[in-house]
Amino acid sequence: KFLTSIFLELNNIPQPETVVTESINEAIVWIDKFEDAVLKPIFGCGGEGIIRVKKELPISTKLKILNEFKEKYDTFYIQKFIKPLGGEYRDIRAFVVDDEVVAAMYRIGGENWKNNVSQGGRVEECEITDEIEKLALKAKNAIGLFYAGVDLIESENGLKVLEVNATPSW
Repeated sequence: KFLTSIFLELNNIPQPETVVTESINEAIVWIDKFEDAVLKPIFGCGGEGIIRVKKELPISTKLKILNEFKEKYDTFYIQKFIKPLGGEYRDIRAFVVDDEVVAAMYRIGGENWKNNVSQGGRVEECEITDEIEKLALKAKNAIGLFYAGVDLIESENGLKVLEVNATPSW
């Protein structure tokens, strides 16, 4: 995830604001700056270990969450939470093979902000628009992959890349 963020940044590919730190104090500063943040393990899949933390939580609660996360994962990969358009939690998984987006699906979390199917999300067909195709291909190429699952999220400023998965689940 960390290297993906670097390569996306170097290639001017839109992504949520992202920071990586091993410091609990710095993590608190960034959570408060983002106001609504997502902590992700550097290595992981299926939405496991991902935690949403909001600025308004009491400091004691934030410290408890961050201490437990650090004990388990050591490093904080923190992204600004992107509010869903239309009020429904969803993202897009685009499957890219070589230079073609061969399929895309919406992953919808419903009441849960995690959209992963393994976390209870459901899928719906997603039309492959020009914007999805261009961004997914650009993200896959920035990482240097032949095959990838590119996770995109719709924001007020257009699509952003959440992750580029070299071994995506179907």
